[in-house]
Amino acid sequence: MKIKELPAIFYRSAQLLAASRSLAASQGRDRVLPVAVSLTSIPSRVNLLHLTILSILDGLARPEKIILWLNESLRDQ
Repeated sequence: MKIKELPAIFYRSAQLLAASRSLAASQGRDRVLPVAVSLTSIPSRVNLLHLTILSILDGLARPEKIILWLNESLRDQ
């Protein structure tokens, strides 16, 4: 990340926070924010991956997508 990108990132974060708060006021826990969460995992941590995903889904707002990238060595398992 470059320093010149920080203002845009902070602005987008503020937009998402405002959207989250307005949705919180109008809906229950089942609201979905227009964001994608991208996760990368390695073979030694696959056994704990479900805890991470459950934690994300248990939050006050859910992401529109969860993208999971796995190591090539896990392809045939």
